[in-house]
Parts: sequence; structure tokens; C-alpha cells
Amino acid sequence: MKAIAICAIVTAAQARSIEILKIGFKHLAWLGMLLATAATADETLCTIPPLDSPPESQAPVYSQQTEGQLKFRAREGRVNRDGKITVTGDVEVRMGDRFVRTNQAEYDPETESFSIRGDFQYLEPGLSISGSEGRISGTGKNINFTGSEFVLTERPARGSASEINISEDQLLLRDIVYTTCPEGNNDWTLRAKSMEIDQDEGWGVARNVQIRFGKIPVFYFPYLSFPVSDKRKSGFLLPTFGSTERSGTEFGLPYYWNIAPNYDLTYTPMFMSTRGWQQNVDFRYLGNKSRGTIELEYLGEDKSLRTERSYGLWKHNTTWGNGWRATTYIEDVSDRTYFEDFGRDIGTTSRTHLERNVQLDYVNDNWRISTRAQNFRTIDPTLADDELPYERLPQILVRGQGDTGLSALDWQLDLELVNFYRDTGVTGKRMNVRPGLSFTLGSPSHYLTPSVAWDYTTYDLDDTAPGQERKPTRSMPIFTLDAGLVFERTVKSKRAFVQTLEPRIFYAHIPFRNQDNLPVFDSELPTFNTVELFRANRFIGIDRLGETDQVSIGITTRILDGSQGRQVLSATLGQAFFLSDRQVTLPGQLPLTSSSSQIVAELDLALYRKWNLDLVYQWDPETDATAISQFRVQYLPTRSSVINLTHRYQKGVFEESDFSFVLPFTSRWKLLGRLNYSLLENATLERVIGLEYESCCWGLQLVSRKFISRRSGESDSSFILQIELKGLSKIGSRASNVLKNGILGYPDN
Repeated sequence: MKAIAICAIVTAAQARSIEILKIGFKHLAWLGMLLATAATADETLCTIPPLDSPPESQAPVYSQQTEGQLKFRAREGRVNRDGKITVTGDVEVRMGDRFVRTNQAEYDPETESFSIRGDFQYLEPGLSISGSEGRISGTGKNINFTGSEFVLTERPARGSASEINISEDQLLLRDIVYTTCPEGNNDWTLRAKSMEIDQDEGWGVARNVQIRFGKIPVFYFPYLSFPVSDKRKSGFLLPTFGSTERSGTEFGLPYYWNIAPNYDLTYTPMFMSTRGWQQNVDFRYLGNKSRGTIELEYLGEDKSLRTERSYGLWKHNTTWGNGWRATTYIEDVSDRTYFEDFGRDIGTTSRTHLERNVQLDYVNDNWRISTRAQNFRTIDPTLADDELPYERLPQILVRGQGDTGLSALDWQLDLELVNFYRDTGVTGKRMNVRPGLSFTLGSPSHYLTPSVAWDYTTYDLDDTAPGQERKPTRSMPIFTLDAGLVFERTVKSKRAFVQTLEPRIFYAHIPFRNQDNLPVFDSELPTFNTVELFRANRFIGIDRLGETDQVSIGITTRILDGSQGRQVLSATLGQAFFLSDRQVTLPGQLPLTSSSSQIVAELDLALYRKWNLDLVYQWDPETDATAISQFRVQYLPTRSSVINLTHRYQKGVFEESDFSFVLPFTSRWKLLGRLNYSLLENATLERVIGLEYESCCWGLQLVSRKFISRRSGESDSSFILQIELKGLSKIGSRASNVLKNGILGYPDN
């Protein structure tokens, strides 16, 4: 038979069937999206090419192009006696940017059904399907492929199904196999006996689901439901597991409950072999103007202690607009050793207080007004009564600032009203008001800022000691002068660098007022550093305003990469000089008589994007010894490796060394670890050693960890296993959290 071109034009009434056909094929794209809900945007995934495509048909083709057009072209075609059209040889059926290629097909104009006889391939952007037989019937409302393989090229992922049935807004797959591994590599697969997707409802259901490593099933789910749109759905999440020395083997199975569009809850029963069953609840809510979370942990009976244990946290934020906002933070535990037993890091296990705070704020261009009630639950039994924090019931803070209308003259006002309460010791009310004026002259190359303020504080005290004044007051002026210059030059090199030189001088004068009769509710003496070098008051808090007559001098230089704006080097050197002794102290401290402060030096150096160096050094000229030092060097040889070495020292307080690394020893395996050691106590604070495997379709993390978990210095150990099936999910405990917190620059892929 002579080669002919056959074209079937779809009428306007038939155009809906083509749209249905498009919707049906879209379901397979949804399949890749829903299975990839746990995948991150920057995952390194395998490259999976589309299925082998037969060459484009060279048969003659009808040249007319109209919207909503279904076109056939083939080497040969004939009209059968029953009116059906049979086409053979390089058959191509086009539907816009979607088309089917096969060797033989049949079209029935009466039923508008299209049958594919023999092997075929369906192609659209991002998706290709090949199979042994196919049929589109009922004006496109029912589509069936058998013996099909598919590739999602944008995800990328691939799979197969013995049967694919597509109806309007619904998809049914049987004997499905799905993976993100490349062709010929089935390191992991997700298999299901059947999978149904209903786009109208926004849900999908899979039955008899297995996750396999190679040929070995590692997880089985008789029933699995999932969303295929932005809609959320209740159901079980993938399990978590691990082990610790104190709690034993841990296994949790989270259940997600989608209560409403703006409420949800995750409930996780956690089995701990040495403690029992712990119930965990994470509740989230979202309103038009508010949002918040409630976290609850409950252990009905801790088998190791034979007692009930619990933890709770409520965080809430409301924003009304026009500058008004309210926040709530309330945290509590059943006992003082809860964090020591269940904490996962030294920062958690060493907590001493739990805060409860309710606050109302108003903010506009010139004013910030805050009202709060705050108290604390103390969980450190080693603290004495006079070391316990005061409750603020309530506290009102007002801060205002603005332009006076005169050139460069600004005003400031700080006001505080607070009631301090504690079970032991002096309590009472305090009012502090500090109005001030500042005048700024400057340009990008220089600045000069004199300022003056008046500080007034009054108390109304209860439970005072014999002879202590009940209503003491304090009134004193504060004067400061801050000035600096900025010099800049271009450094000639192969690349354009800019160097700055920034000298700064700061003068502060506060006269002496005897403050021994004032209580200490919230004042303390902070660790000296470059920030404190240029502060007028050496104390933090209101109860102590240290007299001073000082001149602080500092100089900073920076080197900037002119082509990229990146800072390559920053170095600062500074010292304060005192023109008189400092008599105001906290209880138990001696007056300060030295004529100068510690010499402060800081260096931050970044070379060639592979080396980072940080140095902080403080020399005490009075004792002729180092007061504080910190040295950190980081080496980044590749994007997937890092080495850190840190040494921290504060005289009489601590001395620690910290070494951490992530080092690949093959193209897929990495060795990682951390050792944090106290030289002062000759004790290991934390030790981490682990292995990490990563291919383009799955990853594995094995981490062993030992860390200080009690204030007494006792340690706990844990074992963490996490498996990542790329494009699917992560199974096990979150090892990446431990590694990110412990290894600076950890390359999280």
C-alpha cells in the first residue's frame, strides 16, 4: 500500500478528552513528587536518562496545526471495513507536546478509542513511559497501559508497573516498583502491590508496601496513605530509632494528625528498653494573627527510677498589627534531672533554669514599650538561695529615641518599672529613668558623637536586712564621647584588594556614687571583650552604675576583595586607660585600682576560601599573664571535607581543646569525628566517631557518641543510625543534627 499521511482533527466537543488525557499522564509526575516529599532541593541525585526513544517518524505528516488537535502519522494506513483506522510503521500520535510512538495502532472514530498494538513509548516533558500494550477509550476518560516502565527525568526517578489505569482525576497502578537509583542499580526500591491516587480528594493510598535494600525487605507497610497536593493527611510517618546507654534501645513511630487546615499534631510513642514507653506530642496551631506550638513528653513510669516523668513547652506569638505583639514562653519539667537523663547535648543537660515569660510589646518608629511577667524554675540543686534568679512580676520597659528637630541632635529616653520577687533575701520595686541627648557629626570617612544622659534610680524594698535603707535612691550624670576615622587604600596585587584603617577613641565619665546600700537584683560583671571596651558602664543591669573616667583606644584594619566584596581579613587591637580607681563593686568584690584594662586583640582571616583562622587574645598587664585566648583554624580541602582545630582558655575558668573532621577516604565513604577535651579537668567532654556513605540514590550515617550528661561529670553514650533514601525519605534518628552542632562547617549534602 502506498504510504499515506492520516490526520484526525479533534472537534471542540472532543477537546475535553485530550485534556483528560493530559491530566491522567500528569498523575505519574505526581507520583515522583509525592514520593520525594522528604528530599531537599540541593540533594545530589542520580542522572537517569529518558527511556530509549525510537527515531522520529519520517512519514509524511498533515501540516495543519490547530489548538486541541490529535494527529496520526505513519508509513502506511488503511480504513477497515468496520470503519476503524489501522496505521503501521513509525506510528506517531501527537497531542500538543505529548506524543506516543509505536509500530502499530488502531483508531475507532465511533467510540473515539485508540489502541496501541505492541511495544510503545509515551513521551512528555519530564516523563517517558514504555510498555507492551496500551488503550485509550471512552473519549479519553479511561487509559490503560500494561507492562510499563517509566522515567521521571526532572526528579529524577524510574520505575515499572504491570498495569497503569488512568481515569478522570484518578490513577491506579499495580505491582509498582520505584527507585531513584540509575538503570542497572537497584540498591533500594519501593514496591507496592497497588497504588491509587485521587486528585479530586488530594489523597493517595498504597497497599502492601515494601522498602527493599537490594533484594532484602527492610520495612513493610500494609497500608500507606499520602497527599498528592498541598493538602495534608493524617497517617503514620517513617520510624525513628537509636540507642543510648541510659535509656537503652529507642524506637519511635510518629503519627501525624491533620486536625484542621490551621491545626496539626504529631504523636510519637517512643519505646526505651530501660525506661518504658514515653508519649510525645507536638501540637501546632496557626490563626489569622497568632501562631504557636505545644510540646509534651510524658513517661508514665520510668522503670529505672520507678517514678512519673514529664516535660512541657508552650510557645505562642500574636501580632495584631499597628505595632502590637504578644509572646508567651512557658517551660517546665517534672524533676531536676530530666534533662540529664533525656538531653542530647551538653548545652541541654547543663541547663540551670527554665523560663516562664508572658510579654506584650508595642513598637513604632520612635518608641518601644514592653510589659512582661517572668519567673524561673530552677533545676540545678547546687545553686544556693542567694544565687537564684529574681522573678519580674511585672516589668515595664519603655525606650524612646528620635530627632529633636535641631541639626544632628537626637534624644533618647529609657524607663523601667519592675517588681522583683524571690522566696529568700531582699525583694521590692525599682524604677529607673534615663533621659539623654546625643549629637552626631560625620561622613563615611569620620564620625564624632558626644552624648550626655542623666540616670535616676529609686527603690521600694521589702525584707531588708537590719540597718538597710528601704527606699534608697541614686542619681548621677553620664557623659561619653565617641570618635573614629576610616582610611581606605587600594592594595596592588593580581586581584583588586581594598584595605581600611579605622582608629577609634572613646571617652566616658561617670562620677562616683556609693551604691553599697543598693540591692543586686540583676547586675553582674560581664567577661571583658571588644564590646565592653567601648561601653560606659562596666556592669550589666541597673543596680550598679560603675563610676569611671576612662579613655578607650582601638584600631581595626580590614582587607576586602574588591571584585567580590568578601572580607579577607579583619584585625582589631584595643585597650582602655583609667584616670581614677573604680570603687563601685558587687558584694564580695574588691575595688579596681589598675590604670589600664586588658589588651584585647582579635583576628579573623579567610584565605583562598579553604582556610579560616579566628584568634581572640587578651593580655592582663596587671598580672603579666594571659587572661583569655581562643584559637580556631578551619581547613576546607574540598566541598565534602572539613578539619577544625580549636583551643579555648579563660584563666581559672576553663581550658578546652576541640578537634573535629569530615574526611572522605573513597568517592562515597567518609570518616567523621569530634573530640572535645577539658585540659583543666583532664576529662573528655564529648567524643564522636562515625562513618558516612553517600551515593546518588541513598546514604547512610553511623555515629557513636559519648558526652557529659550530668553536672557531676557523668557521661552518657548513644548510637545513631540514619538511612536516607534519596527522593523518598530519611529513616532513623537525625544524625545530621548531632553532626551539624558538633562539627563546624559540616558538609550536609
